[in-house]
Amino acid sequence: MSRRSRAAHNFDEIILETRAEAEEVIERMAEYVERYDQASVSDLYQLVGVTGSFADEKWGWKDLREASVTRVRNGGYLLDLPRPIELD
Repeated sequence: MSRRSRAAHNFDEIILETRAEAEEVIERMAEYVERYDQASVSDLYQLVGVTGSFADEKWGWKDLREASVTRVRNGGYLLDLPRPIELD
């Protein structure tokens, strides 16, 4: 991921090969929210194989009901996530 995308919390560069893989990432993130009341950007990066930073622990989601998967034109699937919020 580019530095600019990371700073802006723009996840459009994360393209997964299959719909099943993308849906699995969202399901795992939703499990984190259910278990820990939040999922961090760092959790997302870990699930998709991107190296995160300490700052990524401070941002994330407390509700992922609006998350979905979108097929992209050049092949692959994009995670359509709500805008992350600052976590406590």
